Amino acid sequence: MKIIPAVPAARRIASERNIDLSAVKGTGDYGAVLTRDILACKAESVKLTPVAAAMADYYQIDTASISSGSGKIKKADILAQLNSMGGGAEDGSAAEFDEMPMNGMRNVIAENMLNSLSTQPQYTMCAELDTTEVFKFLAEAKKAFSAYAGTKLTFTDVMVKMTAVALRLHPKVNSSLVDGTIRRYNTAHVGIAVALDEGLIVPVVKYADRLSLSAINRLGHDLITKARENRLTKDQYSGSSFSISNLGNYPVDFSTPIINTPEGGILGISKTSKKPVVMDDEIVIRTMTGFSLTLDHRIIDGIEGAKFLKTLEELLANPMCVLVDL
Repeated sequence: MKIIPAVPAARRIASERNIDLSAVKGTGDYGAVLTRDILACKAESVKLTPVAAAMADYYQIDTASISSGSGKIKKADILAQLNSMGGGAEDGSAAEFDEMPMNGMRNVIAENMLNSLSTQPQYTMCAELDTTEVFKFLAEAKKAFSAYAGTKLTFTDVMVKMTAVALRLHPKVNSSLVDGTIRRYNTAHVGIAVALDEGLIVPVVKYADRLSLSAINRLGHDLITKARENRLTKDQYSGSSFSISNLGNYPVDFSTPIINTPEGGILGISKTSKKPVVMDDEIVIRTMTGFSLTLDHRIIDGIEGAKFLKTLEELLANPMCVLVDL
């Protein structure tokens, strides 16, 4: 008899609904059936809003018994069900805390991060770099991409290309330590950290230093879309030689990103803001962005990281370089 991998809550709800687990496509690790997969098998006449579905999955609530006057289960319906189940205090206030098992993707992330910090002596160097020119370039390039390619060019696309070029010029940064041997890569496979509800995943733009900006744009968009829809293949999220993590949409000046083992480094990108800067003995307003470079000190010395950031600074000041084959 074939054993179908499934979390306990999914098995319980499937049993209550007489759902055959073998007919359910699991979206968990190694195809395991999760609670949300069972919830997705509910009657088509009753649907859940995205927020309600996420809450039902988090609190492991069987929505089959929930009725909604609108024909669609909403956040308020889930909260009402939680209250009836004793999810809140007796006085109607919220419970002091919720508990959920440390499993699935979250557990894998925890193990990887612990392994990274315990096996790699990591140090982070930070720099606030002038990105005025690259954002001017991006504003103009977006128009061309929209008109001729039908896609939206992003700052992340440009940073993938610039990072890949800088890695090719500084192969010591584009390296890793594997079984006691330093491995320096001849091409740049750049991972892009993507935040999901369940955790973090890093799809990889292979041969980013050899791809055109338009190719990176198309491939990056496809990878990020698949990541958010849980459709990445193993080959699409493995094999990176270096990663970037873009937190530019959040009020973070700098960060200390953790290396995605066995890579030798990761570049964190923080918020962008306009600031007064002295140029040619005059105070001018420039667009500045925070960058944080974390490296494995076993194989990459501080001077190599400083040279890498210097090259990145020069590329940002001359963004047209991303359109030519450097």
